[in-house]
Amino acid sequence: KLKADGKTITFSGDVGRYRNQYYPDPAPIGPTDVLISESTYGNSNHRKKVDAFNELLETVLDKFKQGRTIIIPAFSVGRTTEILHGLRQLADQTGRLNELDRIPVYLDSPLGIRALEIYLQRRDYLAAAFHEKYLSGPNVHLLQDPGESHALDNKTHPKLIISSGGMAQGGHILHHLEAFLPQENTSIIFVGYQAEETIGRAILEGRDVVIADRQIEVKAEIIPISGFSGHGDQSDLSEWIATSTVKQILLSHGEPDVIHDWQNHLIDQGYQVNILHKGVPVTV
Repeated sequence: KLKADGKTITFSGDVGRYRNQYYPDPAPIGPTDVLISESTYGNSNHRKKVDAFNELLETVLDKFKQGRTIIIPAFSVGRTTEILHGLRQLADQTGRLNELDRIPVYLDSPLGIRALEIYLQRRDYLAAAFHEKYLSGPNVHLLQDPGESHALDNKTHPKLIISSGGMAQGGHILHHLEAFLPQENTSIIFVGYQAEETIGRAILEGRDVVIADRQIEVKAEIIPISGFSGHGDQSDLSEWIATSTVKQILLSHGEPDVIHDWQNHLIDQGYQVNILHKGVPVTV
């Protein structure tokens, strides 16, 4: 929050999701005169996360039975841990943990592994559903050495690689994609938003890509699974805004069609709403 000329201006940052099984609800806003809010999912609502994990678990088990290499690009902090934990927790709850444990799982994200260590040190910040036992297993390998990471590209056995670089713009995921995208016995599962002009979006749209100055022909199977976003959806954002006294809202961080839909929705709720544009001043 920023106080200036007798007014309070609140900046949202990324607003999380309510009733998340791993993290606390977003903090209430409280009294404020102006709110600058993100709009990433301002015109839509997510599916239930348990449904997303059910689809992911079924897909991973099925593709492994087919003898395929499965690759999940994931954002280093939070998402890599959540995917590993969620898969193992659901498999345990549904009596399929032994089946999942047959799959060699490689968590290839040095930053994600460091974040995981911090989670374990500060367990008090996490929700009750978070259990340490789901962050390891008889066939779970945490890779921190670059040599181990690159060596995976030459291994032909069926496996699951969860690697850093959610939009495939950087991180270890790039050399894995360079190696495995041309292989028909590979399944790439996208579990996060792929922004325009990213390698991830190009792959998702069925286009060949350039990685490390090499033209890569995409022969791998591409599977998007929605529902894992850490950003709050329209109902989450609405619930969060309702914790304030705000009347004037300035919107940022959203695709043009989404941000306009979200603006109209908020105007219908009685708020004064403007969209921020780079270099254009706003009076508050």
